Amino acid sequence: MKKILFFLFVCIIKITFAQTNIAVPNYSALSNGLPSTGKVNFYLNGSGFSTNVGHGANAVAFYEENMFVAYDDGTATGNGILWYKGVSFATGAFVYSSVVILNTNQRTLGVVADVVTGDIYVANYNGTITRFIRQLNTPFYTTAATTSMTFWSGGNVAEASGLYVDVSTRILWAVSSANNQAAVCKLSTFGTANTIKYITGPTSPINFIQKPQGISEDGSGNMWIANNTNNEILKINIATVNAINNELNANDYTPKVLTTPANIQNFSVGVSTYKLGGLAYDYQYANKMFVNSQLSTSSGNPVYEFNPSLATPIFSPSIGLSQVFPGIGQAGIIPCTILAPPPTPMANGITVNPGQTATLTATGCGTDQTYIWRQFNTVKSYSASYTTVPITSNSTYTVSCVRGLGCESLVGRNVVVNNPLLITSPLISNVAVPRLTQDSLFFYLGNTINPTHKYKLFTQTPNGIHFFGNEMFLSSNTSTGAGTVNWYPNVSFNPYNFTGATTPTYLVQIYNNNGVNGTTQVVTDDAGNIYAASKNGIITKFYRNTVAPFYSNQRQVGVRVGTNSQI
Repeated sequence: MKKILFFLFVCIIKITFAQTNIAVPNYSALSNGLPSTGKVNFYLNGSGFSTNVGHGANAVAFYEENMFVAYDDGTATGNGILWYKGVSFATGAFVYSSVVILNTNQRTLGVVADVVTGDIYVANYNGTITRFIRQLNTPFYTTAATTSMTFWSGGNVAEASGLYVDVSTRILWAVSSANNQAAVCKLSTFGTANTIKYITGPTSPINFIQKPQGISEDGSGNMWIANNTNNEILKINIATVNAINNELNANDYTPKVLTTPANIQNFSVGVSTYKLGGLAYDYQYANKMFVNSQLSTSSGNPVYEFNPSLATPIFSPSIGLSQVFPGIGQAGIIPCTILAPPPTPMANGITVNPGQTATLTATGCGTDQTYIWRQFNTVKSYSASYTTVPITSNSTYTVSCVRGLGCESLVGRNVVVNNPLLITSPLISNVAVPRLTQDSLFFYLGNTINPTHKYKLFTQTPNGIHFFGNEMFLSSNTSTGAGTVNWYPNVSFNPYNFTGATTPTYLVQIYNNNGVNGTTQVVTDDAGNIYAASKNGIITKFYRNTVAPFYSNQRQVGVRVGTNSQI
């Protein structure tokens, strides 16, 4: 499939929380004429701010830590691409290390990045498209390392407008407002004459593809085109897109005339004076498509958003997003890679008895983010709190922060739910249960309980408990201690009270200094040999002697079975 698809329920839940981070070109900050300045409006985490650019900003694109702005001031030469290097939004604002002008000697109306190779494609007013080839060494992009290809020509009837690179099929899509056409070219043959396939719309209505300025692809592989003069958005369905791609790969450059409704559909955005411009698809956060309107005013005009997966899309003004006529207005989605990473959330664990559920909570994610709880890489919940299924053993969950559908914190927080095992004593129906949060044991002896004798406090936090004959072994759950097994010889129950006949002997586990020494569980085999699990991934065996004192730290061996915090 052309896009990585998430589970349907994921999409439904996450689109509610998603906040698109987007850069919108603002052709003129002064008037609706030919500007000497322009701006890029950033909308990051729900807040907006601007930065000035050298001329009228027509389009924005990102590649890794680079931002590219297509700009012009209405003259034939001396314009091109503004390349902002070292882009970051770590402080919540747009910062960059330096800016370079990459000249194409032509007014530039569109720019798009090939995220596979890092090459940049520029749509020019004279009908050419220029590829800036990313170099292996700095400065990475230069005016010299370019290839240009004429897509449209003929005096005033030229103009390459919007661009889109399909990274999965390695095909470049372009539209021309002046020619009422779309065109496709394989990236592998870019620059080679006669390797362009042209596409036109149905003859009814006349000029179905009418002054197109924007083009983009949605998550299902359908292509969308924004018409500038009849206020319509066009959708070329995936089956037709695949057919066009197959023809192109077969070197069939015969012009393609689309039919309606088999190949292409049209949807009205609003009144015809909106004059639609560039298109941008947000696949990282919310799976929405954005299209700017170009009302003939010098004030800000809305950018419209819609869900392209709907059979009949609903076009709504995006809150706060605006662009000033008459720029093309191809917005760029700010990629996760240059956003400040979400903070690692603080989270708490809990101890529950077998068969109980646990409610886990996390904090620290930003207002534009939500939470993801996982167990064994399986998504469990998308909220700050998560109630588990009934727990039957110690269980580990991971919680992370995430923006939208794709921007997740690199490091999550592990949360352990402790679930002490019910260990039976040598007496039938008698049970001893460690109480981790109370540093005590709970004893159930017989069918009746004396409430004053059902708990026994210890100086260590008990985690595991095991009986062998009249001996009891209790593991310590400390994270900084020696990782001991507490051995109580000659244990008796009197009859509802625990009595250790002697002071316990502390058996020290083998441990790795790079690990955590806390002991989690302890058992014995039929011969009385002790096996103790440590949080650093080592299991220690204490051999039982045939005569007292039976156990010593000199008769032990350790085996590593996991890494830190695994057993």
